Amino acid sequence: MKGVRESMRSMVPPSAERLIKRIVSTRYYRIFNPNWHRRAVGGMWEEIGKLQFNFLVEQGLKPGHFLLDVGCGSLRGGIHFIRYLEPEHYFGIDISKVLLAAGRFELRRYNLTHKNPILVQMDDFNFRSIHQEFHLAIAHSVFTHL
Repeated sequence: MKGVRESMRSMVPPSAERLIKRIVSTRYYRIFNPNWHRRAVGGMWEEIGKLQFNFLVEQGLKPGHFLLDVGCGSLRGGIHFIRYLEPEHYFGIDISKVLLAAGRFELRRYNLTHKNPILVQMDDFNFRSIHQEFHLAIAHSVFTHL
């Protein structure tokens, strides 16, 4: 099935992509565009992720620190943090199961699954339920969505 999807994706011209997105349900649109989540969060996925990472390193983030990423989504910044931090030191929470699944896709894409980041679907900001103390936390673009 994967080979079929790849060949279908290559047949869809970019000009037709918007029309397909309007006609086809979101579930099937993801087959045609495996990077849909990078645009869903406002674009500039790589650039904003690097900015988030650089900012926290400038603020003192160290590889041994525990980090809480509130509204981690598809791991735009998370990929950079996970690569830098020790295994199991990155905790990402998001309300969206779909974006967290996209983040897991990115973990495989970047070969970072061995870092065992903790990704939690949460809609109530009950951080105590995670049972971890954190050195730093980031909530990039979360409050604009409340």
